[in-house]
Amino acid sequence: VTVLGSGGGSSSFIVGVNGLSNPVSFFKNAGITWNRLEIDYPNSNNNWNWGDSPASDTAAGISDVAELNVEPRSTSMQQINNFTNPTYAAWAVSIIKANPQVKYWEVINEPYFMPDGSDQDPVGYGKVYLSLYNAVQQAGLLNNITLMFNMYGGYSANPNAWVPDGPNSGWFHDAIAGNPGLGAAIANESLVWHGYGQPG
Repeated sequence: VTVLGSGGGSSSFIVGVNGLSNPVSFFKNAGITWNRLEIDYPNSNNNWNWGDSPASDTAAGISDVAELNVEPRSTSMQQINNFTNPTYAAWAVSIIKANPQVKYWEVINEPYFMPDGSDQDPVGYGKVYLSLYNAVQQAGLLNNITLMFNMYGGYSANPNAWVPDGPNSGWFHDAIAGNPGLGAAIANESLVWHGYGQPG
C-alpha cells in the first residue's frame, strides 16, 4: 500500500500483506509487520473478513491498514450515499471507535471499480468520503486516525465515455470539483494508491 501525504506530510510506503495466510512468524521473519484487513458494511458485530482482526494482529505484534468496505461490488456510490439505519458514515465511525489501535482507514476498497467496473462515480465517492470525514471529525477522532482516499486516474463515466486523467479531468479532479470542502479534508488526511503491474 502506498500512503501519499498522510496528515498533510510526505509520502510513505507500508510494506505488508493482504490477509495473514501463513503463521505470523512467517511474515515477521521476512520483516513484514503490517496487514491489510477488511470489514464490510453493514456488519455490526466487528467481524472481519479473512479470519484476521485488529485485536488478534495487535496481540501478535502486527499493525493494520483497515478497509471500511461495501459489498456487493455491484453497489453504486448513489446507493451508499442513501444507506440508512445506519448510514455508511455512522457505521464506519462505530467500527473505528471499536478498534482504536488502528490508525489507517481506507474508505472503501477500490471504489473506482464499483459498480462492477462501469459507470464509475468519483463525485459520489467524494461525497461518501466527505460524509465520513465530517462524522469522524464530529466524533472527535480525527487526531487519532488517518482516512485514506482512494486515488485513481482516468475513468469510465459510462461504458462508452472515457474521462482522461489530467489537470482538468480525471477521478481525483472530478471528485474534488463536485464536492466543496473535499480537497481541504483530503489535505489533512491521505491518498492511497493500489499499484498494479510492473513499475515504469
